[in-house]
Amino acid sequence: MHWYEQLRFWVQAEKVRCGPCQQLKKQHDQFSQLMAANNFTDHEALQEIIAYYLRNKAYAKAKQFLATGRSRFAEGSVEFSRLDTLLNNVRNIEQQVRD
Repeated sequence: MHWYEQLRFWVQAEKVRCGPCQQLKKQHDQFSQLMAANNFTDHEALQEIIAYYLRNKAYAKAKQFLATGRSRFAEGSVEFSRLDTLLNNVRNIEQQVRD
Protein backbone atom coordinates (compact mmCIF):
# COMPACT_ATOMS: atom_id res chain seq x y z
CA MET A 1 0.00 0.00 0.00
CA HIS A 2 2.81 2.35 0.84
CA TRP A 3 4.26 2.37 -2.68
CA TYR A 4 1.14 3.60 -4.43
CA GLU A 5 -0.78 5.57 -1.81
CA GLN A 6 2.15 7.55 -0.48
CA LEU A 7 4.78 7.49 -3.20
CA ARG A 8 2.45 7.28 -6.22
CA PHE A 9 4.70 4.57 -7.62
CA TRP A 10 2.68 2.05 -9.65
CA VAL A 11 3.70 -1.50 -8.87
CA GLN A 12 2.28 -4.51 -10.61
CA ALA A 13 3.98 -7.77 -9.93
CA GLU A 14 3.35 -11.40 -10.68
CA LYS A 15 4.94 -14.38 -9.04
CA VAL A 16 8.02 -15.64 -10.80
CA ARG A 17 7.99 -19.07 -9.14
CA CYS A 18 5.23 -21.52 -8.34
CA GLY A 19 4.54 -22.38 -4.69
CA PRO A 20 6.71 -25.53 -4.50
CA CYS A 21 9.58 -23.83 -6.36
CA GLN A 22 9.40 -20.84 -4.02
CA GLN A 23 9.53 -23.19 -1.03
CA LEU A 24 12.60 -24.96 -2.46
CA LYS A 25 14.32 -21.61 -3.06
CA LYS A 26 13.57 -20.53 0.49
CA GLN A 27 15.03 -23.77 1.88
CA HIS A 28 18.09 -23.43 -0.35
CA ASP A 29 18.64 -19.82 0.74
CA GLN A 30 18.39 -20.78 4.43
CA PHE A 31 20.82 -23.64 3.83
CA SER A 32 23.25 -21.30 2.07
CA GLN A 33 23.16 -18.92 5.03
CA LEU A 34 23.87 -21.76 7.45
CA MET A 35 26.81 -22.96 5.39
CA ALA A 36 28.17 -19.41 5.01
CA ALA A 37 28.07 -18.92 8.79
CA ASN A 38 30.42 -21.91 9.11
CA ASN A 39 29.47 -22.34 12.76
CA PHE A 40 29.61 -26.10 13.12
CA THR A 41 29.85 -25.92 16.90
CA ASP A 42 26.26 -24.63 17.07
CA HIS A 43 24.25 -27.79 17.64
CA GLU A 44 20.98 -26.39 16.24
CA ALA A 45 22.63 -25.09 13.06
CA LEU A 46 24.31 -28.44 12.58
CA GLN A 47 20.97 -30.23 12.96
CA GLU A 48 19.38 -27.94 10.35
CA ILE A 49 22.20 -28.67 7.90
CA ILE A 50 21.80 -32.41 8.47
CA ALA A 51 18.00 -32.17 8.11
CA TYR A 52 18.45 -30.37 4.78
CA TYR A 53 20.67 -33.17 3.48
CA LEU A 54 18.23 -35.81 4.71
CA ARG A 55 15.27 -34.10 3.00
CA ASN A 56 17.27 -34.18 -0.22
CA LYS A 57 18.33 -37.81 0.32
CA ALA A 58 22.02 -36.89 0.45
CA TYR A 59 22.82 -39.46 3.12
CA ALA A 60 26.60 -39.41 2.60
CA LYS A 61 26.71 -35.65 3.18
CA ALA A 62 24.46 -35.98 6.24
CA LYS A 63 26.82 -38.59 7.70
CA GLN A 64 29.79 -36.35 6.93
CA PHE A 65 28.30 -33.47 8.91
CA LEU A 66 27.27 -35.84 11.68
CA ALA A 67 30.88 -36.96 11.95
CA THR A 68 31.99 -33.33 11.99
CA GLY A 69 29.51 -32.55 14.74
CA ARG A 70 30.46 -35.56 16.81
CA SER A 71 34.12 -34.53 16.65
CA ARG A 72 33.23 -31.03 17.93
CA PHE A 73 31.41 -32.19 21.05
CA ALA A 74 32.78 -34.14 24.00
CA GLU A 75 31.90 -37.81 24.08
CA GLY A 76 29.17 -38.33 26.64
CA SER A 77 27.72 -34.83 26.25
CA VAL A 78 24.04 -34.38 25.43
CA GLU A 79 24.88 -32.99 21.99
CA PHE A 80 27.16 -35.92 21.20
CA SER A 81 24.45 -38.39 22.25
CA ARG A 82 21.84 -36.66 20.08
CA LEU A 83 24.15 -36.66 17.08
CA ASP A 84 25.04 -40.30 17.70
CA THR A 85 21.34 -41.22 17.75
CA LEU A 86 20.77 -39.22 14.58
CA LEU A 87 23.71 -40.98 12.91
CA ASN A 88 22.19 -44.36 13.72
CA ASN A 89 18.85 -43.17 12.31
CA VAL A 90 20.54 -42.04 9.08
CA ARG A 91 22.28 -45.41 8.76
CA ASN A 92 18.93 -47.19 9.24
CA ILE A 93 17.22 -44.99 6.63
CA GLU A 94 20.09 -45.52 4.21
CA GLN A 95 19.85 -49.29 4.74
CA GLN A 96 16.09 -49.25 4.11
CA VAL A 97 16.60 -47.31 0.88
CA ARG A 98 19.14 -49.89 -0.32
CA ASP A 99 16.81 -52.82 0.42
